[in-house]
Amino acid sequence: MPNTEAEILSDKENSRIHVVACALIDKGRVLISKRREGTHLAGKWEFPGGKVNPGETAVEALKREMKEELSIIPDYPIPLMQIKHSYPEKQILLDVWQAEKYSGTIVANEGQEFCWSKIKDLNSVDFPSADVPVITALKLPTIMIITPEPTLYFNESDFQGAASQKLFLEDLERTLSALKDIEGMGGKERTALQLRSKILSGEQLKKLATSVKAICREKNVKFFMNGNLEIAIEAGVDGIHFPHANLSDINKLSCRDHFLIGTSCHTFKELELAEKFGVDYLFVSPVNVTKTHPEAMPIGWEGFRNIVSESTVPVYALGGVNCNHIKTAIENGGQGVAAIRGFWKIKGNSSNLNLL
Repeated sequence: MPNTEAEILSDKENSRIHVVACALIDKGRVLISKRREGTHLAGKWEFPGGKVNPGETAVEALKREMKEELSIIPDYPIPLMQIKHSYPEKQILLDVWQAEKYSGTIVANEGQEFCWSKIKDLNSVDFPSADVPVITALKLPTIMIITPEPTLYFNESDFQGAASQKLFLEDLERTLSALKDIEGMGGKERTALQLRSKILSGEQLKKLATSVKAICREKNVKFFMNGNLEIAIEAGVDGIHFPHANLSDINKLSCRDHFLIGTSCHTFKELELAEKFGVDYLFVSPVNVTKTHPEAMPIGWEGFRNIVSESTVPVYALGGVNCNHIKTAIENGGQGVAAIRGFWKIKGNSSNLNLL
């Protein structure tokens, strides 16, 4: 019998039931099914799947369960996220995979209800508590482009920034247009742009935010802002990224459900604090060596995977990453990648831009 806290925790982990589920996506919709009467959490909707049998891989179990339940087999499933969750009666590891194609014709072999639900409407559906982070993950992009500091484009002859902001916006459009060259990542619909400035404020930042939002809407890219809560809300952003030191500002949001909320962390302690504030996603850094912070010790992909395994929300890899690391981030349990240098396309002629 376990008699130490470590042994108790180890026994708890060993008793977790490994459950696979499939988020099958088609044109902004996802397939969900209703749990039958007489089953655990009866009447709630879920992403179809079931238990992994001894000797099975997760993908083998996923394909078997989908075939048994719905007569289809997902094609080329990729990892979405894993969630450790404890119900009063059991502990599970919910292992969720995502696919956009399938073979076969959907048939409710067990008499269960099923439907295609718009991803944007999933919050109004009655899901088990373990599935809630999955809904967030489906709404989040794979790629999070962070802007360089806009004032790097400024020069002494343009102290109001009008001409320089034009250069910044041109580089923004160039950056988003380049995404079409990234294959297999869902295109621009799986991309977000985070406007980040530690220097601009007031009317200058408002004006820039308005222009950036217009470009994002035209390109079908989600628009986030870093900090500056008042301007972010006024700008009508899709999400707000809070510096870790300002996490308490999340409590100032009166319309919390209207935004995707995130922050950055480097340690398990920071992860725990961020989750207490109810963030929807995290940046974890630095994964690799970066040119902007060469003194920072990278955690590597193993360190990234370790933090992801303890997170209850989607996690992005940040620091020395680019489009070539998307697959690696996902294979290590991440939502995707976030970067400035890795995505930003520079044509602007400011000498300060070499600071990127």
